[in-house]
Formats: sequence, structure tokens, C-alpha cells
Amino acid sequence: MAKSGDTKKSSKLQASSATRSADARVSANTLAASILDELNHDCAAAAAELERRVLADDALFQEVMMPLVRQACVSFMSVVVRSRRASSCASVTSQADSAIAGTSALVARASSLLDFPLYGGKLLRNATAAECTDSARQYEKQAADMAGKGRFLRSVAKQAGDRVVGQALTEIELVRLFKQAMQS
Repeated sequence: MAKSGDTKKSSKLQASSATRSADARVSANTLAASILDELNHDCAAAAAELERRVLADDALFQEVMMPLVRQACVSFMSVVVRSRRASSCASVTSQADSAIAGTSALVARASSLLDFPLYGGKLLRNATAAECTDSARQYEKQAADMAGKGRFLRSVAKQAGDRVVGQALTEIELVRLFKQAMQS
């Protein structure tokens, strides 16, 4: 049996859904943020409500979910590429660690490295020098970004000491620390 508050909440959600005009473009982010706000930031309840709305409205499903399907496919392909890259590196490391001598080890090692995926998924064996250089730039840029974030978090930890960060530092102090860390 629904509680009185649940009935009011459901009526409010139905009314807000009904007020959306048929030609209004809704992004997944906008819709999700709106539902999250309506449900007082209860993530599980908001996810269930988003699912309910999207499955109940074919036009909304097409509008909201199709871009998410593309994002999911791109994300999944990135996972496969990263997995292959990690596998390729692990194979080479394993072979080097075991110090296998002879031509067969060299061939196996070369074969593994030739299968190393560059950014975007192209295998090293099929890459041009320019593509290798572009991929190297991506790795270097990512490494610099991660190093900067690491410096930032170390600075935050040092400044916070034994206190919780939100009680130890203001937003202005955090911005200063972040800028310093990212410029180093």
C-alpha cells in the first residue's frame, strides 16, 4: 500500500512528465538531473524513475537512450582496447622477466608488441610514425594530467592533516592548490 507521501511524489512526477511538450528536446543529463532533484538526490529511486519514464514513452526512449547506446558502445570498445593493451604489455613483461633466450622468444615478443593498440584502437603493426607520435602525445598528456592530480591530492592531504577536507579547506584554498599542482 502506498504511503501518502509516495502518492504525492508520484503525482508530482506524473505531472512534471505530462507538462513536457511533445516537441521538447530532452537530454539524458537534463532529465536525470531533474528526476534526481525531484527525488531529493535518492540515486536508486531516481534511476528507477528514469527507467520507468523512458520505458513508458517510445519517443522519450529514442530521444534519451539512443545517444546513451552510442556512448555505451564507445565506452565498451575502449574497455576492449585497454584490455588488449594491458594484455600485450603483460605478455611482453612476462616474457622479459622469464628471460627466455633464442629466436622464438624474440619473435613472440615482437608479435605481442605489434599487437599493442594505440589510442583509438589501431594496432601498432598498422600504424604510421605520425600515428605513433599522436598516440605518444595522448599518453604524455594523460600522464601529465594524472601527475598533476596526484600532486593536488597530496597537497590537500598535507593541508588537511587529521581533519576532513571539507572542514579543513575552503573552495578558494582548494582552487589555489589545484592550480599550483597542475602548473608544476
